[in-house]
Amino acid sequence: MPVFQAPNGDTFRLDDPSQVDSLPQGSKEISEVELAGILASRAVDPSGVVPRVVTMRQARLALLQQGLLGSVETAMQSAGQAAQIEWEYAQGVEMGSPLVEAMRDALGLTDDDVLGLFAIAGGL
Repeated sequence: MPVFQAPNGDTFRLDDPSQVDSLPQGSKEISEVELAGILASRAVDPSGVVPRVVTMRQARLALLQQGLLGSVETAMQSAGQAAQIEWEYAQGVEMGSPLVEAMRDALGLTDDDVLGLFAIAGGL
């Protein structure tokens, strides 16, 4: 089901594509990851704080929840030995780390997507 965000920040999931005309003017289609980030940033913490470091368990569960875990694991196979060791043995993952940046680029994620994933992971 397609998801849209209105200019005021409201989000809409459409069951029927013909409903697009009923959306507020200027609404744009967004990905499920972007939606998760938006919802997580609203729900994680009243102060809006997203954790900069999460455990690998939290990271993997967030990726699994968003349907990205398999893609990350595939990308890790070609990311080099250092990245593979970090992915397999690190206890935590830090936003902005070389590993996160490499995966962001490999998967075509935006900074907001990464922020959303960290927000989701922080709530797990």
